[in-house]
Amino acid sequence: IKMEPMAEQLRKAVDTGVTAKDALAMKYDLAAGKYDEIYDNVGWEDPRMCAQVVLDNGFNTGTEILDMGCGTGLVGEHLKTLSGLSDLRLFGCDASDGMLKESKKRDIYKELEQIYLGNFEEFKSNHSCLLNRFDFITASGVMADFHAPSDILLEMNSCLKRGGILTLTTREVYLEDLGYQMIIDDFIDNNEWELMSKRGYEKFNKTSEKKVGDWHPIPAVHLTFKKL
Repeated sequence: IKMEPMAEQLRKAVDTGVTAKDALAMKYDLAAGKYDEIYDNVGWEDPRMCAQVVLDNGFNTGTEILDMGCGTGLVGEHLKTLSGLSDLRLFGCDASDGMLKESKKRDIYKELEQIYLGNFEEFKSNHSCLLNRFDFITASGVMADFHAPSDILLEMNSCLKRGGILTLTTREVYLEDLGYQMIIDDFIDNNEWELMSKRGYEKFNKTSEKKVGDWHPIPAVHLTFKKL
């Protein structure tokens, strides 16, 4: 397993001619067994931060939550630990079968499904059961280069109930570079979303004190929106 962030690994794979979709599944399948250990070592608070937003904003035993790009299920683990509940109405999706298998081992998610995110028309057609269903959506690692095109924000919006809350994290640079900010601004300008909070932080913060492969602290942002 290469000791560098996954976005950089995916960029190199695509440069060799592998499709982004194939690279995404392949790299995460290989990393799945060591993923939690690696990301804990470099300092990755995103799943805990997203889980905390859910618990601070009206979470109850009937709350339905969609964890998009759920990976190994770290958001679910934090929700279970912080809430003290083991029976959560939590659905997870991810592009990597290997990551979903790790998530399933936690026995927290009600449903897990392999979904490639970032194609809204395909998503609406193939996953109609997810539309207008969820009280919360979390996205703690999927908003990244070679992970999910900006259509993912349309998918998120389509899955939220009115009054539902979306909480996501991403690198600051990705907001403009990957077109996320343009779609966010459209939702806000059209009075479809309300920005509840925006907080800057450092992703991979432990690497400021110790060298871990090619990792280094990266400016990131944690955003939370309400669907109006």
